[in-house]
Amino acid sequence: MATPAAVPRQTILVVDDDWKLLALVGDILGVAGYTVVSTGDPCEALRLARTRSEPIHLLLTDVLMPSMSGSQLAEELRSIRPGVKVLFMSGFWEALDDYRIRLAPGEPFLEKPFTTAKLEETIQEALVYRAPTSRSGPGASDDLREGAMNTDDLLTELRLSRTDLAHYVETVIRDSRPYLVISSHAVKAWEQREPKTWAKVAGWLAAHDVAVVTV
Repeated sequence: MATPAAVPRQTILVVDDDWKLLALVGDILGVAGYTVVSTGDPCEALRLARTRSEPIHLLLTDVLMPSMSGSQLAEELRSIRPGVKVLFMSGFWEALDDYRIRLAPGEPFLEKPFTTAKLEETIQEALVYRAPTSRSGPGASDDLREGAMNTDDLLTELRLSRTDLAHYVETVIRDSRPYLVISSHAVKAWEQREPKTWAKVAGWLAAHDVAVVTV
């Protein structure tokens, strides 16, 4: 009786001009069972996307590269492979602002330097991540409509409830941040302990184009 063929793992296209990091990431993901295609040249990555017959499930790209930014690469790659998912990595949070990268709420981001465990964990998150869809009109949920409440009303409610969520919203407003870094443990705690309040804050963040980055 023939042995069933092994189910193929996802293919990850890794792009970074740091060749040592490129080799390290390739080794780690290869051992983890992924098919890895690596290049230090964004133009070569686009050529591979055009000529490769096999699917590419995820683009893992550095944000800062000499010949082309990670955001430009992601945009051009998506025009060739519309279904590809993208995971940005960088050692500088400022790079997200400099290149106008707006992460959607909950969208993974890989901060350098990272451990093997963090790399594998973030890759898994990126592969299953789905960007939230905007809902409006009669079909919108009560939570989403409440989440879009004005800033003054939201802050007043948060301060009265004595939740530590008030501090995060105040920080976003004070620093005009396009993203908010929160630990995944804190998010899970809010979802369990203060689900309605967290839904309002998440709705407010989404309405103001503030991305939530969990670490």
